[in-house]
Amino acid sequence: MDKDVITTEERYSRAITSSHLRAGDAASDVDVLIAAGAMRDELGPLLYRLRVELDGVRGEQLLVQQRQREVQAAIKVSMALVQREMRRGPPRAAEDLEVLLRRQQQLHGEERVAYAKALQQLRSLPAARDALGRWAVVEATRRYFMRPDSVVVAITGQVLRTFLEPRCQSCHGLGTKGGNGKPLQVCRWCSGTGRAQEALGRDDVERNFATYLLAEMERRFSFVDADMRHHLRGRNLRG
Repeated sequence: MDKDVITTEERYSRAITSSHLRAGDAASDVDVLIAAGAMRDELGPLLYRLRVELDGVRGEQLLVQQRQREVQAAIKVSMALVQREMRRGPPRAAEDLEVLLRRQQQLHGEERVAYAKALQQLRSLPAARDALGRWAVVEATRRYFMRPDSVVVAITGQVLRTFLEPRCQSCHGLGTKGGNGKPLQVCRWCSGTGRAQEALGRDDVERNFATYLLAEMERRFSFVDADMRHHLRGRNLRG
């Protein structure tokens, strides 16, 4: 792909923060906003804007995640060394492993803080949460999910968090928990998959409803992206 061609999400991200909203021959920032505003669906554009906004402010979180990946790679190497040394004699690498595991826990805390800071900067979050809650209550009735509205709203909040952050919040996408003096165990919230979706709902009925909501939200997000590309087709899409 030509690195000079920017995606629709990148164009939209630039448009919602632009102070130069003037139409022209080429696809301008105002053209992008017009394309988004032309859609009849309220929820799709809100979800699209929400995720684009988050991508624009989560730089600190992404840096922490990169450090987490580096530490996790080092932990795997260190664990292999410990296992090998245990067969030969005293595990001298065990201390190094514990240091890495403590660093991993520290990074988990740093990521939670960075993610919370990013969420506080999302101007469209209240509107998206409200629209999503109203839509989910209607969908619950339509799909015969006969639980109180309070339960529907609670599940919808979990689904929204998963939509914005697909990694399991308990194990931070690692699939395992423990270390720092505790044995490593498979994360029971995501069943070792590292995906937040596995932890949605308290029973099969709630999980099925939550899975439907998440899939529909992803579908509407993708539709918005495709529809905006359609409206902007034939215009100059280079930054």
